Amino acid sequence: MIASRHFYAMAGIVTLLSASALSTSHGHTLAAATNPLAVTVMNGNGNPVPVTLQGTNQIGGTVAVNSLPAVQLAGGTSVGITGTPTVSLSAGTSVTATLPAGSNVSVNNDPAHPVPVKDASSSTRIPITVTTNFNIGDSFNSIGHEMYSVPAGKRLVILTIFGQASMPSGQTMISAEIGSIPLHLSDPRGPSTDLIAVFKQDAVTQVTETFNAFDFVGGGVERNATSDLANCTLGFTGYLEDAP
Repeated sequence: MIASRHFYAMAGIVTLLSASALSTSHGHTLAAATNPLAVTVMNGNGNPVPVTLQGTNQIGGTVAVNSLPAVQLAGGTSVGITGTPTVSLSAGTSVTATLPAGSNVSVNNDPAHPVPVKDASSSTRIPITVTTNFNIGDSFNSIGHEMYSVPAGKRLVILTIFGQASMPSGQTMISAEIGSIPLHLSDPRGPSTDLIAVFKQDAVTQVTETFNAFDFVGGGVERNATSDLANCTLGFTGYLEDAP
């Protein structure tokens, strides 16, 4: 019995010593490493690892942008563009661009989509036509008459002139003019056979006569005789514009 007690006592001591040794061994194995260890992540393309870039970084290769963000610029903001950019504008969009001297702008519309143009200088022009009747009385061979007075703040530009006359048999018109513009005279039927003599502007010449505000536009005719009554009509077409 005494031998059995000693045996069990010795077995207990051995067990305690073994447990202590194992505890010491495990504590040493789990101690923290003094330096960081490299970790390699083997995710495939289907499971990318999300990352956040910080600081200044450079990306090699090709970067694809799947959607363009809306960009709004405050009034007065300047944007510099280098190279040859392509700019697309939606309908109703207005852009003011300032180009340096020597810059070239090309419009590549095809014939099926022509660019509409408008003469900006004509936006304030008012078309005008004036016709005046002249009677040359018996004993007179000529007459002059006021045809038009240019309104205040305007300028008159005459582009065409015209006229027509009824003359006594045997008479012809010697001259006719509006302002300082002479009319080309023609009498296709002859003065002895018809009472009509026609004044025409030369078909290949554009006249341009300018009158300022408050100027009077006068006309005059002269015939080659003084007997009987002659009648003629003079007129012009042109436009009024704002005085410079």
